[in-house]
Amino acid sequence: MKWAKYKIYILGLKMFQLLLLSALSSDTFTRNMTPQDSNVMASLCAAISMGSFLALSLKASAYVDQTKDRMELISKTVLVVTPVVGIAASIVQFEGSSMIYGALLNVTTTTGWFFMCLMWIMSTKCCQTRLKTRSGR
Repeated sequence: MKWAKYKIYILGLKMFQLLLLSALSSDTFTRNMTPQDSNVMASLCAAISMGSFLALSLKASAYVDQTKDRMELISKTVLVVTPVVGIAASIVQFEGSSMIYGALLNVTTTTGWFFMCLMWIMSTKCCQTRLKTRSGR
């Protein structure tokens, strides 16, 4: 039952994402916007889309395995942080800000990948056996 609910949430989310993308790419929506406002709007729509994806994923967990759930949560959190940094980069600009925002995006992406790889390694049978041996179980 949870899997079916998850699929319904995902289909609804895909429709929502398509609506946001079609609104952003339409000429009537962005005709009177400056390039900076258009960048902010695109980042805001991406943040809303990814935030709703994260919220719906938390509401209906797709996997039975806790490790896969955590990996999903980490990857979706990074997907929410990325457009938020894009919004900040479009609004708050100063000398050298592009380097700072680029470094921040690289750090968030690398941190997300690091934790996903760590969780994958920790879930392997070899590592689970060693962890159980060390903890005395």
